[in-house]
Amino acid sequence: MNVKLGGALGAWLLNLATTVAGPDPSHLDHELEGKQDVSKVERMFGAQIWSRMAGKTVVDFGAGFGFEAVSVALHGATKVYGLEIFPEALEAAEKRATTLGVSKICEFIDPFSQPERLERLWETVDAVYTLDSFEHFADPKAMLGLMYRLLKPGGTLFVSFGPPWKHPFGAHLGHFNRMPWIHFTFREKTIFEVRSRYCNDGATRFEEVAQGLNRMTVARFSEIVRDSKFEIVSLYPVAIKKLTPFTNLPLTREYFTSVIQAELVKPSQDPANGPRRVGVTRTSA
Repeated sequence: MNVKLGGALGAWLLNLATTVAGPDPSHLDHELEGKQDVSKVERMFGAQIWSRMAGKTVVDFGAGFGFEAVSVALHGATKVYGLEIFPEALEAAEKRATTLGVSKICEFIDPFSQPERLERLWETVDAVYTLDSFEHFADPKAMLGLMYRLLKPGGTLFVSFGPPWKHPFGAHLGHFNRMPWIHFTFREKTIFEVRSRYCNDGATRFEEVAQGLNRMTVARFSEIVRDSKFEIVSLYPVAIKKLTPFTNLPLTREYFTSVIQAELVKPSQDPANGPRRVGVTRTSA
């Protein structure tokens, strides 16, 4: 039975909630990143990430406007490849690298329109990192496989993304409404009917928004990783601030996880069914 609000009444209530609550300005992540004192790479993976990437060939998988790729280059990486599919983001990233003097270190690639440039990187990369991308991939399993193919044997993948689907704001609708769990309160059709009044991009489902949204949960991501060829160094949910105990309980973990983080390694030898080393450390965000 569908108990979510819909129809004319649901649309009226959601529109009222939108008018009262308004959008969440923090969703403009690309505007905030350039103003942060600490790079998002460092915030997500810790200050030790710089020494782990120094002198290495690194891929930023989902480079956006290039803030993080340029930071990695400025912290000593030998070469940084930023993969991004949006032309305006690629242009901005290239300009940023030029402005900050790392254009010879940073190279930005559209993997869809420039597949030959991507193929030249197969098994040449020491480290791949991806920030806030796994919840947007139309085929996350295929993207994880692509990351695996980029890495040299022994190479490392660093993953951080969120909020996942069942988080209070897992619907990623902050651009028009900051109401928690809106996607569990209102029907999808109703949400997009009201959303079209504020963001008329033609989307009628979460998967159709500009960046896509694949409804990624903690459990689904964990399953995708465990079914991959990667060796798991760590895989854990980062709790909503001060709510860490809720991520320790299977029944509430999905609803109180703010970010999912993982460190994965490509084995030196490609295993058929090799062992998985799993870290269970949990922190708050």
